[in-house]
Amino acid sequence: KSYPIFESEIKALSLFNTLATIAFSVASAMVSFAVGIWTNAAFAEKITPEGAILSSVVAYGLCGGAVILVGLGLWARSTRNSTWDEIKKQAKAPV
Repeated sequence: KSYPIFESEIKALSLFNTLATIAFSVASAMVSFAVGIWTNAAFAEKITPEGAILSSVVAYGLCGGAVILVGLGLWARSTRNSTWDEIKKQAKAPV
């Protein structure tokens, strides 16, 4: 199948795809950093004051930021899918 599609629609689809990919990638990295902080704290014999702040505040902040980014990524995917559905709906069916 082929669909008539404008350049602006291609740019919109590409933008939402890029936004979703970046949001999910950064969210994954943030969760990895948080798990690394918690793992380091779990195996340390004595936690420094900086380590205590990292494991009790910063790691949770990273997870909170990851949740926000996952929400942004899901929104971008949903918008991309609805844009694509609209393009398919407006295309004429083959005769």
